[in-house]
Amino acid sequence: MKITRQKHAKKHLGFFRNNFGVREPYQILLDGTFCQAALRGRIQLREQLPRYLMGETQLCTTRCVLKELETLGKDLYGAKLIAQKCQVRNCPHFKNAVSGSDCLLSMVEEGNPHHYFVATQDQNLSMKVKKKPGVPLMFIIQNTMVLDKPSSKTTHTQDLKDVTDSVSYENGRSRKSAAATSNGVDNKNKGQLTKHPLAQRAVERRGHEAKIKMEMEQVLEIKAKGGVQNLEDSEAELPQHHGQNEERLEAQHKEGEGKWPWFEEERLIGKLSNVSLEQQNSLGTLAKNREKGTIFSTLLTSSYL
Repeated sequence: MKITRQKHAKKHLGFFRNNFGVREPYQILLDGTFCQAALRGRIQLREQLPRYLMGETQLCTTRCVLKELETLGKDLYGAKLIAQKCQVRNCPHFKNAVSGSDCLLSMVEEGNPHHYFVATQDQNLSMKVKKKPGVPLMFIIQNTMVLDKPSSKTTHTQDLKDVTDSVSYENGRSRKSAAATSNGVDNKNKGQLTKHPLAQRAVERRGHEAKIKMEMEQVLEIKAKGGVQNLEDSEAELPQHHGQNEERLEAQHKEGEGKWPWFEEERLIGKLSNVSLEQQNSLGTLAKNREKGTIFSTLLTSSYL
């Protein structure tokens, strides 16, 4: 249980340390009710508080708290002795003393500039302290000291502070950017004219596009000039090609005329050879038919016999 309490205390102390500047030595403002509860629980505040908060502490009180304990009589004599051993902090009530709760509440006004902890058993005072952001609250329960978690007012104030800081940071950046754009002067390199990064990027992009366009036009112009030159060369070579084609056709014609008699002779020989083959085939067919007739007549004669 002690380890769990110390973990919670470490977590809450980290929140107040990081967001509200609470630092060692931790100044604990005690009232009469807290001193009385420590006396009943036999809690050694000077020994146990530093171990619980894991840091150096200072026990503090005010003159109003001491005067209040004196007026309450012998019932709170032990609490008065504990309070008298604490360091007395100056309060604004020099002439007219007020109650201990009102005095401690006045000590944490205006954002708790001295980073006081308020240690009390008074429920009304605890509720009022929770309404003030950045004030750690301590109390005793079951003879055990407890550091209360940050109140909703404290956390909400811190959230608003974070949002405000982020907005202020963005506004500052916007103002610096606008100033750099309007003046054209870079704060890091004074005397050198610069532009806004987005404007500079747009100028570079336009220059790159213009360069690409110029290169494409040059390529198209070169291709066009090359095409015109090729066309002129083709027109100049056209008569020469025409004459060569005519000469080649005339040579082929002459060669064909020289081969024509040979083709005619071959055609006649082919016709004659075809006729002779047809005649041979017809004579062979007649011979075969005669043989078949002789065989058939022989068979008939033998059958009659």
